[in-house]
Amino acid sequence: MFSILFPLKTVLLQMLLLVATIAIEAGVFQRRLALPRRLSIVYATAINFMAVAIGWLVFFAIQPAFLPPGIKTQLISYVCLGKLSNSSLSQGVELWVILLIFGIFFVTWQVKVQSLYAMQIAQFLPSRLVRGNTVLQRRERLIVIREQSLAVLIAHGVSHCLVLVVLILVNLPILRLS
Repeated sequence: MFSILFPLKTVLLQMLLLVATIAIEAGVFQRRLALPRRLSIVYATAINFMAVAIGWLVFFAIQPAFLPPGIKTQLISYVCLGKLSNSSLSQGVELWVILLIFGIFFVTWQVKVQSLYAMQIAQFLPSRLVRGNTVLQRRERLIVIREQSLAVLIAHGVSHCLVLVVLILVNLPILRLS
């Protein structure tokens, strides 16, 4: 029998955050884009699953190749165990984490915008870029794309605020289960 390291806490937390993010973003899409409730949920679900899938693929591709060993150890410790290891290197990691958070925010926003646009073009999602059987004119398409991008940015920002609050609550020493 072999033992594998399965980060159950991380997976469960990711699922909780994904459900909350989808609910929040669907509400923003419903209000900002004047979409029906069901369609806004479909939009939010599709772009969030795409962002999470791409995020984990990038994490597993970049982490072994580009990160220094000390930061790699800290990252794996945090993802798998939910805490930073007790090394002297953990003192210099805070700046990297802050920069990484800002980078992740803007990269995932772009992933969501591009995946929404791509899924609409590929007709996996209903598109506001088509009216009847005709594609909107270039100017009208740009307006719709700008509205969608702004709605995704607002929804993404609000959902990241919730994620930040949940992560702070999960990491409070008073609420720690382990």
